[in-house]
Amino acid sequence: MLTSMTVLFLLVQVPAHPSDGGPIGAPARAGEVTFMNVSVETGLSGIRGNFFSWGDYNNDGYQDLLIDGRKLFRNSGPPGYVFIDQTVQAGIDAPVNSGVFGDFDNDGWLDIFCGGGRGSSDHPQYDDILWHNERDGTFRRVPVSDDVPHDTYPTVASGWADVDRDGFIDLYMVNYENASYQGYSDFFWTNDGDGTFTNATVSSNMSEHDHPYQGRGVSFCDFDNDGFQDAYVSNYRIMRNYLYHNTGFAGVMEEIAEKAGVEGHESYHPITRDGPYYGHSLGSSWGDMDNDGDMDLWVTNLAHKDVYRGPICDDSYLFENQGEEGGWTFRDVRAESGIPVKPLAGMITEGDELMVSSALADYDNDGDLDLFIPQIYGNIDYAYSYLFRNEGDMTFREVGDEAGLRVFNTYGSAWCDYDQDGWIDLVTGGGNWNASSGKTENYQVHLFRNLGGDTAPDRHWLELKLVGRESNAAAIGARVHVEADMDGDGEAELRMMRDVSGGTAAHGQQDSMVLHFGLFDVKGKVDVHVEWPMGRDTYREDVDIDDILELFEPMNPLEMELKIADVSEDNGDARVLCAVNNTSEQEIDHLELSILYGYLGGTEERSVIVKDIPPYSPETLEVIADAPPFEGLQWVNVVYDASYPPFSPEGSEPFMVSPETNIPPVPVLELPEEMEEN
Repeated sequence: MLTSMTVLFLLVQVPAHPSDGGPIGAPARAGEVTFMNVSVETGLSGIRGNFFSWGDYNNDGYQDLLIDGRKLFRNSGPPGYVFIDQTVQAGIDAPVNSGVFGDFDNDGWLDIFCGGGRGSSDHPQYDDILWHNERDGTFRRVPVSDDVPHDTYPTVASGWADVDRDGFIDLYMVNYENASYQGYSDFFWTNDGDGTFTNATVSSNMSEHDHPYQGRGVSFCDFDNDGFQDAYVSNYRIMRNYLYHNTGFAGVMEEIAEKAGVEGHESYHPITRDGPYYGHSLGSSWGDMDNDGDMDLWVTNLAHKDVYRGPICDDSYLFENQGEEGGWTFRDVRAESGIPVKPLAGMITEGDELMVSSALADYDNDGDLDLFIPQIYGNIDYAYSYLFRNEGDMTFREVGDEAGLRVFNTYGSAWCDYDQDGWIDLVTGGGNWNASSGKTENYQVHLFRNLGGDTAPDRHWLELKLVGRESNAAAIGARVHVEADMDGDGEAELRMMRDVSGGTAAHGQQDSMVLHFGLFDVKGKVDVHVEWPMGRDTYREDVDIDDILELFEPMNPLEMELKIADVSEDNGDARVLCAVNNTSEQEIDHLELSILYGYLGGTEERSVIVKDIPPYSPETLEVIADAPPFEGLQWVNVVYDASYPPFSPEGSEPFMVSPETNIPPVPVLELPEEMEEN
């Protein structure tokens, strides 16, 4: 066993850090995209907080800010974009750990779930709270019951997603540990659609059974592009992480982290041979960091580097998605990403890797996702945040100082274009380093306004707000693709995609649900494709840039009327007319109708295919079916499918049969004599 003397002889060499003192976030260099700390002028000065979520709770079109799940600030909008404390008025002044927005009852108003967990269950625990938005600026606490998400464990993170794809968001609750480092089981609750939930932890196959780990974060994402939400769970105490793959069957998941290559790097202690060990994972962020059409994954680990713990503590991971050709597995490319890895301690150490969370956004509007990483510990002078700029090939360069975006000892962060100028801004916590006292001081919330509109005005952007109608109203889980022709040759050189998130990173933080796309120096217009959570698609071509676009999920654009047009009494044939009307602005591609003419004695089915029904166009289809005489109950059903829109669920739809005036009316069903007694 190693003795404490082993560590005492280490020399400590730490990297250079920003100058101490002074206001945090002063812009450092002209001509680059920089930030300015605007906490004072926006009303957030002096507020303490670690965990942040953005959401428009009052539907006024401006993104509001939830801090630590217990402080709510309303965005006043133009001209000042000042944040006004509405905590007491909203009625959410209750002790919790963090909170995430989501419209669980699809009434068009964002609700909030707050986990009550603290550092461990040996601290006095707060209650988990589900807040229902009352649509008048206030929230009502949903009473705890067996059909409301809650538990008695320290819930430190949570995330919303429509796992079973029924149009209502479900909830994953991440639980931590007690003072003896014993982990507690996570819980998963499915939304029943009537304001209640069912504990589906076991039935969804997400139970940790008798070996729960110490969870710190959950992030949902469709990593294999099959249209169903998967979940990555970050576990602490050098335990393996989970990747739950959605099977697409009734919300049942399959844990495949090892198979996919994202559980962590298995190791055993070189002296004791204990193990396996992985990383101190706290949270993760999904994003297409290489713009290749699939989601990559950053996982934040707090990595010790001393000679005893270092060999079994994984560094943070940067997992590159290998796509369909690679079997939807991942490869850790951290070593080649430009994000430096601190060496294990020898005679010289650079200290621990103190990363604790993450947040992805295109802060410089150049078309690729950049990465903000907070670090913690108030008595270490290199525990400052990083801003890694994506160089366009999934390699990164640290630019925090020159961008004016640097804080010490901060835990959380979240991106949002709070002032709607097309340049995404950042909120975080922490303070500034005081070299004299040897510690971080002046802790408070820091809102960094992006000054790109002034320093890089030629770079363009597009933002999209999505409204679900068949899908969940907040469109959580929706995916947007934007394609841009950069050189005018008619081909899309820039392809990006973003997801609407219901919570991510460590302790359930939440970036704005208004999706932001940087377009660099694109000329002209762009094309937009929305994949809605329930399976429908929206396509928009030639969309104007430098704008905020609101898109509503299309309802079923196909109207159909069936009627019996003619019946021949000689041979019993019936001519069934199906009037099809495309009521949407998009073309219906490859519509197939299977018409079922039925009666008590049997059925007769005919199929007809119509390709490419233009927007706002009616079609009349004729089907000949062998029809019985009118001595019993008759009906006509239709089963339909199309490349667009993808009707879900497919199935049989009844229609009223309206005979022509010269056709005898359908008589009331008369039961056979042998059935009358029953």
